[in-house]
Amino acid sequence: MKEPIPAIYEGNGIIRLSKELEGLEKDQQIMVMVVSLPISPREAVIEAEQVGFDGLCQYLEEYENKYDLSSADFYDRFLRGEMGDSGDFILWAGAYEIYQRLTSERDAVEAAA
Repeated sequence: MKEPIPAIYEGNGIIRLSKELEGLEKDQQIMVMVVSLPISPREAVIEAEQVGFDGLCQYLEEYENKYDLSSADFYDRFLRGEMGDSGDFILWAGAYEIYQRLTSERDAVEAAA
């Protein structure tokens, strides 16, 4: 992953990044993962990275390899409270939820075609 980008939450869903993201066009949609850290709000950091669907799949695969568990099995166990709440597991669960939403939307588009 790329290094985190410091940011400030301004309220009303607005997050101001400390620097411009490279390679983006005006009004281009991006996906941002926000991770609350146990520090003061002024030091809060978010990770912003344009990875696309393939990058998301690679991200999930890294966790699957690290913990020798499929994302689907992990997520079921996570929801049942069997996995704990380590930072890795919270990030993995969030990434898997994004994956599920994107695949659901893709499947709906393909079904309508």
